[in-house]
Amino acid sequence: MSDCVRFEEEGLLALEAGGELDRHFDECPDCRAARAEYRRLGKAIAVASADEGPAKDWRERVWSEIRRPEPPSAWWRGWWSGRWRGWALVPVGLAAVVAAAVLLTPHPASAPELVARVEPGDGPVRRGTEAQPGDRLVLEAVTGGLANAELRVYFNERELVLHCSTEAPCERRGEKLRGELALAAIGTYQPVFLAAKDPLPEPGRGLDADTAAAMRSGAVAELPKAIEVR
Repeated sequence: MSDCVRFEEEGLLALEAGGELDRHFDECPDCRAARAEYRRLGKAIAVASADEGPAKDWRERVWSEIRRPEPPSAWWRGWWSGRWRGWALVPVGLAAVVAAAVLLTPHPASAPELVARVEPGDGPVRRGTEAQPGDRLVLEAVTGGLANAELRVYFNERELVLHCSTEAPCERRGEKLRGELALAAIGTYQPVFLAAKDPLPEPGRGLDADTAAAMRSGAVAELPKAIEVR
C-alpha cells in the first residue's frame, strides 16, 4: 500500500489558512511523522540563525534547506525513495513560511531555552520510568531578554491544556519562567515555549497552526520532545 501523503497535499494548506485538521491527521502514522518533520525543519533553521537581523543570504539558505538533495534524516530517506522524489519542485507551504519567518526575525544574543521534565505524583508505586497519569510536568524556560514569553502545552496536538505567562500556574522572575501541569490523562503532551519582543497572538487553533502564527509574528519557538503518558 502507498504511503499516505495527505499532510503534504491537504494538511499544510489547511494549517496556513488557519483551519483545523480532521482525525485522520492524528491517527495516521505517516501524517504524524510529516508534521513532526516540518516542525523539526523550522526549529533547525531557527537555531542556525542566531544573528541580529536576517543574514544577507537568507533567501538562498531557505531554498537550500527546502531543496536539499540529501534528506536530513532516516525518515526523509524512506520518503525520498518513493513519492517524495518530486518534492523539491513544488511549494512546501508551512515549512517555507516558518523557515522564512525565522530567518527574518532578529534573535537575542542569549537564545531562549526550555527544559521540560516529569516528576512523580503522589499516587501508587510507579510502574517504571514512563510518565503516567498523576505525574507533574515541570517547565523551566529562559526568555533571552525578550519581553513577552509564554508556556503552552497541547494535549494530543489539539487541546491547549496549559497557557500562561506571569499568572498561575506560571511564575516569571526576570528572564526565568516556570510552570507546572498535572498530567491527568493518557495521551501525548507537547510543551511549547514562545518568546518575542512584541505581544504574542492568541492561541486556539491547535499546535501547528498556533506555533506557525506565533513565529510569523516574530516569536522564537522551542518545542522539546513530547511527553507520552501511558
